[in-house]
Amino acid sequence: MTTGLLVQATLCCLTAWTPLGATPQDSATRDRAEGADHRAAALLIQQERDDLQILAREKLAHAKVASLYENVTDPVNGRGAAGMIRVLRETHTDLIFRGFFRWYPVPESPDEIPQALVEIGRGMNARQLAEAVRASGAYYRQLRETIAALKKEMPDILFCGAIAAQRVHRIEHDPITGKTIAEEDTWKMALDPCSWDIRLRNKPVTKEELQQNWAGPRKWADAMGYDRRKAKAYLPDIANTAFQELLVNLAKKQIDCGADAIWIDGLPQAKLLAKILKLDASHPLMKANTEAAARIVAQIHAYGETRGKRILVGGWAGELVFPDADEEFPYPDPDFDFVTMTPIEAEVEAKRLNAPRWERMVASVRKRMKDVPIFAFIDWSYDASPTVSFSQKLSQTEQREFLKHCDEFMRARGVTFIYPIRGGFMGRGKATTRLSFGKDRMYDSLAPEFETYETIRELARKKANGEK
Repeated sequence: MTTGLLVQATLCCLTAWTPLGATPQDSATRDRAEGADHRAAALLIQQERDDLQILAREKLAHAKVASLYENVTDPVNGRGAAGMIRVLRETHTDLIFRGFFRWYPVPESPDEIPQALVEIGRGMNARQLAEAVRASGAYYRQLRETIAALKKEMPDILFCGAIAAQRVHRIEHDPITGKTIAEEDTWKMALDPCSWDIRLRNKPVTKEELQQNWAGPRKWADAMGYDRRKAKAYLPDIANTAFQELLVNLAKKQIDCGADAIWIDGLPQAKLLAKILKLDASHPLMKANTEAAARIVAQIHAYGETRGKRILVGGWAGELVFPDADEEFPYPDPDFDFVTMTPIEAEVEAKRLNAPRWERMVASVRKRMKDVPIFAFIDWSYDASPTVSFSQKLSQTEQREFLKHCDEFMRARGVTFIYPIRGGFMGRGKATTRLSFGKDRMYDSLAPEFETYETIRELARKKANGEK
């Protein structure tokens, strides 16, 4: 029975009527019967939800080959959707990870860009911005069409989109409500340490000081003279209900476009904030932040149920969020369907993963989250990251060997290594001298500068066939 039919069953119970002339005993009997019907309908709906969860998690658990391909809408040197699908077929991909990462505001189409977004369009006028968006493929209509084409050729593939919980753009656009969110309102979403009585070195920290410290290294704003009205983005307070609504709506939009899973970058963030702001686990922000993360995940799951399916939701694990004192953190994790980890720069540059570190992280997840699937990929951020180290500091041969090492190492520990077919960002710093196809700052395994695709294809073939 579908969720819709179960809801109808519940409505039938709610609309039961009492005939004229019924005795109090009849009414009492009928009330008990209606109560039983309500409980039965509720149990059926819950059973339907449980079945959806089991089916979705079983499909994820059986996904042997996971591939990073960000974004599937990218033209990529003329490759296009057909070339992307061919690559995913050749690699026997079961799960596309970060198939569409929403970092900046994304319009429905190049012809429907809100005027407020045009005004922050990097000095371009409306026509120029529309042409740039069309050329990039970074709009929802293109995502919807690309996922549909992909599912037509590979109906069993899992598509995982991605959103960011650690960033709210100064001017935002909600793709569900269609509203543009002005900077006065996004600033209200930004984390304010004064609201949480946060002090550093026993001194209060202003909102501007915290936001400047966060924005500076990320080049979201001028690190020397912070002006929130000129900043690209802010660090949000995920306990803010308006930000929660925006973040969930960003997930909903990708689900409406056909996504089966959503990965939330920067979530959970309580322990990361604890490290940055020198807070202990008893601080009120820790509890509020953790509860907010759980609500966000639950709302995405609930939206999937309205579409008759379980949307898989994942986030971070490992030392980015789970420090050595992980066991002492008193709050539960969100109801993640999967979690991710990453090698760190030192491991990439050493061309060898640190076994004690990985065994500690895996053991921590297994203790807290039992048999939740664990995936690992070579992460990136700005001008220094594991991806920058991998792409710029290792030769082609060293990259191929490191991919083989990661695959074997992680398989031995029950972790699925996500193959970097396309992604991530290789930075704009002095260290970045090799670009994909001589111009693209996204790592691409098929680019002549790297040529790791054949290694990935062979590793994927063996994994798909159950070979060692």
